[in-house]
Amino acid sequence: MELTRYRVPSEQDGMTVWAVLRNQLALSRLMIRRLKLVDGLLVNGMPVKTHHRLQAGDELRLVAADRPSEGVIPEAMPLDIVYEDDDLLALNKPAGLIVHPTKGEYVGTLGNGVSHYLMAHGHSGRLHPVHRIDKETSGLVLFAKHELAHLRLATAMTEGNVQRRYWALAEGVLPVERGRVDWPIGREPEHGSKRRVDPQGQNALTHFQVVRRFEAFTQLDLLLATGRTHQIRVHMAHLGYPLLGDPFYGWPHPRLTRQALHARSLTVPHPQTGKALDLVAPLPEDLLALVDG
Repeated sequence: MELTRYRVPSEQDGMTVWAVLRNQLALSRLMIRRLKLVDGLLVNGMPVKTHHRLQAGDELRLVAADRPSEGVIPEAMPLDIVYEDDDLLALNKPAGLIVHPTKGEYVGTLGNGVSHYLMAHGHSGRLHPVHRIDKETSGLVLFAKHELAHLRLATAMTEGNVQRRYWALAEGVLPVERGRVDWPIGREPEHGSKRRVDPQGQNALTHFQVVRRFEAFTQLDLLLATGRTHQIRVHMAHLGYPLLGDPFYGWPHPRLTRQALHARSLTVPHPQTGKALDLVAPLPEDLLALVDG
């Protein structure tokens, strides 16, 4: 499949393919090697080596033989598609669904459904998840459709150029309108999948703002500056306001079967144009029922 096309401007006349791939297209060495292995570097329709010198007006095309994901079994399932184009797929994941197959969970995940969907629409079905959210968290999950889009989106995520906002319902009534929680997070020694605030852990920063106060809980808008495992859940619990329905860091709730956390919006630079793409997933019915009474 074609990943991208690049027209060489006059100021880059004489540059090598390697230089353009690394400096203008920001490709990793690993990805360049993969393209070389399948003769995926084309100039004016002809395969070239990375030392080939380009001329102004040349068309550089990148073509990849997309491989199926190992261990992912395509499985038909309904998908709530928020946005889709040739480069990416944004989905509104329901609570209770794992993002992609893991040890002991090989079917029934969102990844199985995405693989089936891609194959049904002419793609190989290879998965390129850009990020993930917890099984019992609902909301936006982003998949790239090819390696170049995945590289650019993952790089944007790493460099902090992706804005991830969540809605949450927290136990108790927060007395302040907004704030930031800047506490490092590490593993709980006696519980492999649980996290805690740990001075020796990874830095973690969460911004929060009160949306609405209720008699026994608070609705929050949260912005992640980092993306640690269970970050919002750990930070809010350590503040003394665990999320409603979170048995890991708080306690169950009679009207919820999961923690009250929803990945509401993503703002990402589009992998082809670089323009900001704003994606929004509405609050699901179980959380709306609590907010609306």
